[in-house]
Amino acid sequence: MKSPFSTFTFPSVCMFMGGRTTIALLVITLLGLTSSVEAQEANSDATTADAQIQRTLNDSKSLFRDGSSDDQAETKLQAISTATANSGQWHMEAAMNLLRVAFSCKESNDLKTAQRVALRVLVHLALAEKLFAGDSNSLSSVYEIRGVVREQLVGDTNQALQNYQSSVKLNPDNDSANRRVQLLKGGLTTQ
Repeated sequence: MKSPFSTFTFPSVCMFMGGRTTIALLVITLLGLTSSVEAQEANSDATTADAQIQRTLNDSKSLFRDGSSDDQAETKLQAISTATANSGQWHMEAAMNLLRVAFSCKESNDLKTAQRVALRVLVHLALAEKLFAGDSNSLSSVYEIRGVVREQLVGDTNQALQNYQSSVKLNPDNDSANRRVQLLKGGLTTQ
């Protein structure tokens, strides 16, 4: 019997696994989708790609922190996008890459840069929202990510709550957005 996962490619499983290539390779090998030799070769390629992505993220972070090259920093990030330019998915990828930079800046206690990058995330999410009109699952993701940005980078919990609620309205099974709604309404005591 053919595995229901046999149509997945290595990159798609890596994306599904959140970029955790070692876990994705284990899943692929265990499901018999590839040999262990092919998996090791793919792991090597993925490790090289992951290193390149990390370098690009770090370079972009440096440009954003410099403060004079925000457009150049964003252009570097857009170069690692795999989606068709200016599609909804492309704007989501751009938003997620920018979000990674914003959280890295926040972790480095550079809140000013984190908030500046967050505003760029919100622009891409607004464009993705328009392009995903009628796609409730994608729109739910847009609203949830916008809620994260509003809550954790901009500091606007009222707007965050509204976005999380919009996400849940579009996708009631979105556990993480449901949890954030409960937490922001005071129904949970831990994250």
